[in-house]
Amino acid sequence: EFTENSSQKPYRIELKWLNIIILTYLHVAAFYGFFLPKLTSSVIIGWIFGLSSGWGTTVGAHRYFTHKS
Repeated sequence: EFTENSSQKPYRIELKWLNIIILTYLHVAAFYGFFLPKLTSSVIIGWIFGLSSGWGTTVGAHRYFTHKS
């Protein structure tokens, strides 16, 4: 319970600048890459990675919620 006379410190936001810089760079690079010409092999590899990650998430959720392990 929070009261006026509590000894808790007020919440202070701490920015993780390294994380901000890395995530900003990744998003800007992805946006830039969207406008570059695409090789067929790159598109195929992208689809394979996308499908396998989606499949892995689905299988993992099924195992977790169904088998409780």
